[in-house]
Amino acid sequence: MNDNSNQIRILIIEDENFFLKPLSNAFKKEGFKVSEAMNGDAGLKKAKHEKPDLIFLDIIMPGMDGLDVLINMRQNKGSKNTPVVILTSVEHSMRESEIDVDKACIRILKINAEISQLVEFMKLFRDKYSQNQEKNVKKFLEGLKKEVRIK
Repeated sequence: MNDNSNQIRILIIEDENFFLKPLSNAFKKEGFKVSEAMNGDAGLKKAKHEKPDLIFLDIIMPGMDGLDVLINMRQNKGSKNTPVVILTSVEHSMRESEIDVDKACIRILKINAEISQLVEFMKLFRDKYSQNQEKNVKKFLEGLKKEVRIK
């Protein structure tokens, strides 16, 4: 987690602009520092260099898909413990056996989403983050169900 600033840094890795921009703008409006990547390769580079506090990751993307991004991140010392929220609009046909979902602090959000619900999620995250940084954030994420359905 980032100890140098009170502002939570979010990286959104999403190839669809119609979802990326409104989500990014909503988070910025709430005071989060947001970085964007429109493909897996760019997302990996940004995760490595920017060291975000939380990553929203789309699974279905051209080129390197989200699960490959996640597997690569978990092999990198700098990003292996970064909490990741997987964004998907499809039932998981994901290769979950390739990663330990619970160990990786991953939460899967079904996206037929209203941006406001994701913003509320981030407000809860911020509250836990500011109370005791990494320990409370990990408890918060572990307390969520593996899959949160957002309608």
